Amino acid sequence: MTQLFDLRADPFELRSFANDPAQAKRVAEMTAKLQQHQLRLGDSLPLTVEKPRPAAFTPPIGAALEQ
Repeated sequence: MTQLFDLRADPFELRSFANDPAQAKRVAEMTAKLQQHQLRLGDSLPLTVEKPRPAAFTPPIGAALEQ
């Protein structure tokens, strides 16, 4: 999922502008820069997938934090 935030106006990242048509050019430019950086690093993983799955991360709690 692509996200784009105005950190000055929204420091808690509550509203993404990634799907705002007025920001389409900016998102495309930033995506192209990220793809170029991936190539330089040899990263061949795609930036997008057709059917993204929800994140499976569960933050540690209790004693697991002390390890």
